[in-house]
Amino acid sequence: MKKNMKAIFIVSILFIIGVGIFGLANGNLKFGRNNSKYGSLSNDFKKSNEENESAKVVEQTKEEELADTNDKNEVNNSTQSMQSNMSDDTSVPDSKEVTQTEEDAQEYTLFATDELSDEKAKEPEKTEKEQYIERLNSITIYYDDLWSRTDSFSMVDMKELKNQEYTKWDDELNTIYQLIKKKLPEDKFIVLRDEEREWITRRDEQAALASSKYAGGSMESLEYMAVMTELTKERTYELVDIYFEE
Repeated sequence: MKKNMKAIFIVSILFIIGVGIFGLANGNLKFGRNNSKYGSLSNDFKKSNEENESAKVVEQTKEEELADTNDKNEVNNSTQSMQSNMSDDTSVPDSKEVTQTEEDAQEYTLFATDELSDEKAKEPEKTEKEQYIERLNSITIYYDDLWSRTDSFSMVDMKELKNQEYTKWDDELNTIYQLIKKKLPEDKFIVLRDEEREWITRRDEQAALASSKYAGGSMESLEYMAVMTELTKERTYELVDIYFEE
């Protein structure tokens, strides 16, 4: 009986140990399977994340390409619009318009010319006296302007300028004198000739008298030519006023 109890006890222990070993083995197996399962899930999660990131990158790239395309389209549209406007602005007029414009211009030119001709026709022609007076006035203005700028001139420069001015007025006087000679009958011209000779004598005497107060000085010759010039200019105006028609 004791032997049977001992055998049963041993068998029970062995059974318990076997069950324990079986359970442990079964548990490890399940744990390994679970680990494998969890590892697979982790890999799938990583793969899903990578795919999502890749998809985001692709999507972003597409969006950037689309934006670039839109910008290019806007630039092209703007360029085309500008070209269209330029084309409209610089359109070549047809031949009819050009011909009409040329005809208008010619008509305006003829009209303007006619108007100027009419204005000239309306303006009274200047008399012979007025024409010569204008000429003499222009000479006076010219030399007055030169003398207004002689502050920096030396005495030599002023003498040279005065000699030049006298020569100009003397030439004008001789020209006027010859014109009057052609206009007057011989008897009247002889009277003018004698008057002119007397005038020349008086002129020279007045110039000498005026310059005598500077006798021996550098101003003597300058004063002499200044008086000669002024009297010659006055005589030229006088002859024009007397012998030329209004």
